[in-house]
Amino acid sequence: MDNSYSKEDLDTMIRFLDQNIENNIPFCLFRLPEREGLTNRFIVVWSDSVEDFQYRLQAKAKPWLSSQWFDFSTTANHTVDTMPVCPESTPEDWYIGAITELVEILKKRGGKTVICRNICGRFKNFNLGSILTKYLKCMPNRDSVFFLMWHPQMNFWMGSTPELILERLNNGTFRTMALAGTRHHTIEGEWDMKNIEEHNLVANDIESRLKLSGIEFFRMPIHELDYGPVHHLCTEFKSKFVENGHDRKFFDNVVDEIQPTPALAGYPRTIAISEIERFESWPRYMYAGCLTLSEIRLNMTYGIIRCVHFDQEKWSIYTGSGVTADSLPYVEWEETRVKAQPLIECLTDL
Repeated sequence: MDNSYSKEDLDTMIRFLDQNIENNIPFCLFRLPEREGLTNRFIVVWSDSVEDFQYRLQAKAKPWLSSQWFDFSTTANHTVDTMPVCPESTPEDWYIGAITELVEILKKRGGKTVICRNICGRFKNFNLGSILTKYLKCMPNRDSVFFLMWHPQMNFWMGSTPELILERLNNGTFRTMALAGTRHHTIEGEWDMKNIEEHNLVANDIESRLKLSGIEFFRMPIHELDYGPVHHLCTEFKSKFVENGHDRKFFDNVVDEIQPTPALAGYPRTIAISEIERFESWPRYMYAGCLTLSEIRLNMTYGIIRCVHFDQEKWSIYTGSGVTADSLPYVEWEETRVKAQPLIECLTDL
């Protein structure tokens, strides 16, 4: 089932979430991007039936590299792997050393690898309502999907992601984007070649994968996308009318062709994933996985980035950057800190 709430109903919504947690009922809370045609209300999807209604509102998530979706809107197949919260932050010297070694590898092979790190802390007095209220006030971008997922095995995952993997629009067309290249919002003028080349690598790979879908997509001009303290380079891809675009299985098959994109993993994909497994010190779990929201008029899948994983004692922010042969390790460290800043500010002193 699902409930919707306005921003004036937050107290009522939080009481409902607390009740679900007390009763061990998994849920997904989300708010869609603030643009024409989409509701700006908060929607909670939770499981109350084993039946799979074709056009019910569906919220489902898939962990990093998993082939299995977890559907919050049905009680069927509710088994997930345990996801403990990372207890300690990634040490700066370890991260710098790993990126330095990776840069030397990339100088030989080319391409890109996305490496993430964890920033961890502990709650003074856990209160879900306080966490939600504080984060919603400092949420950095209104053109992103806000989400809060909970399952007794997953713990909490919360964030606001601009990383669109695929969307079916009301006119029957599909849309996706390449989002890569990052700089602080105070930097103006021309973008440096490292970021431009990183972005083009991601956009070109997505374009080649879209051709395998059998759908004709058109590549739009590159532009900037603002996300709080950082700006990204963004290239959108839009399709012609998709005849069977309302078929959820068809939509998911196209998603599987695209993800994980070079913005979430790297390029070439297989090599980048092997380097992620070598250099990252903690499992990604839901980070860089997917979140799909759909019903008869809506179907959109986002990559899960800019997120925090927490239980009732501690929290761990996941933050990553795209490493290339031109990367400077200390610059990449700073980029991950800036990306994580809205969540750091939200969780500090709670």
